[in-house]
Amino acid sequence: FEECELADNPGVASFVLDNFTPCILDILRLDDDTEVSYYLTAQDANAGENELTSNQELVTSDSNQVIFAKVETADGSSTLIIEVTLTTKSC
Repeated sequence: FEECELADNPGVASFVLDNFTPCILDILRLDDDTEVSYYLTAQDANAGENELTSNQELVTSDSNQVIFAKVETADGSSTLIIEVTLTTKSC
């Protein structure tokens, strides 16, 4: 996923992770009732610890910040951890 760098802070971008959830569900062809949560590490995603707040801005100065999305079906029968790259670009 890509966002433009902030006008007043070159090299830094702001991401609201909830904005990307519909795209993840669409790519994986999953229902809207599937839960998606976000983590900085795969270990945290697997353990369900240190979840990122997905409805607030995640600000990063890393031009290619890797995070992890934990995708769980509503009934809990299936869980998938996927790598997500947040790319900061000059616009």
